[in-house]
Amino acid sequence: MKNIFVIGAGRSASSLIKYLLENSEKDNWFITIGDMDVKTVEAKINGHKNAQGIEFDVFNEASRNAEIEKADLVISMNHDGVFGNSVLEAAKMEIPLIVLKHPGSPSSSKY
Repeated sequence: MKNIFVIGAGRSASSLIKYLLENSEKDNWFITIGDMDVKTVEAKINGHKNAQGIEFDVFNEASRNAEIEKADLVISMNHDGVFGNSVLEAAKMEIPLIVLKHPGSPSSSKY
């Protein structure tokens, strides 16, 4: 089973989370979604067997590294550049990552 770690569960993550959950069984995915508000995550996953929500603070380096190390893929739903440490750490660990590019945000070319 592939482990996907999604950083952030805000409004922009809703469609992604729904897609991942709907396809998790056939594609053999387990999705961990980390957000400061775990209740938001739990509402979005609604007890799905292939997902878990965790309270996640992107500024806690030890927690951030531990979750990224467990993942086969990291998806950051936060503004690129704002939480760049997650991006850099995943890259250093050679874990594939996807970063959401918000309109008007800084260029992600620095990664």
